[in-house]
Amino acid sequence: LLLRIADNGAGFDAASESEGQGLASMRRRALALGGALAVESRAGQGTSISLKVPRARFRRAATVTSA
Repeated sequence: LLLRIADNGAGFDAASESEGQGLASMRRRALALGGALAVESRAGQGTSISLKVPRARFRRAATVTSA
């Protein structure tokens, strides 16, 4: 499963920004599902966030959380 969210907003300089607790938590959750989280941003050009999760793991997690 690939989920990609992008905007054309203000963006930010990813090299100078701290990851903070929000992105760190999102990365840990993606890793727990065998996936990965990528964030790309450029000042003045917007931000793109991509989440990749193996389909089999995603189905299992969805089944468990909906029970």
